[in-house]
Amino acid sequence: AIPGISFIRDYAEHPDYIHALAASVRASFAVHGEPDLLLLSYHGIPQRYANQGDDYPQRCRDTTRELVSALGLPPERVMMTFQSRFGREPWLTPYT
Repeated sequence: AIPGISFIRDYAEHPDYIHALAASVRASFAVHGEPDLLLLSYHGIPQRYANQGDDYPQRCRDTTRELVSALGLPPERVMMTFQSRFGREPWLTPYT
């Protein structure tokens, strides 16, 4: 029998995902100490995708907002960036 397949749109704000991220960050803080600034670097996409309606940048902001809240950090101690740009066209900024 073929198992059933279900699809989800994304998990950017899913409580289990946020909890797992927060646990990972807290574990790092426990080993290395709490930094002055927490840098969250997401994979980037070409800016034109966002201009054409892709909500990926907003979903990254949503994840960041929920993670910052879960960690109890002031927003000014967290920076969100995008990495892995490729080619000549503009990608999401700020770049990591």
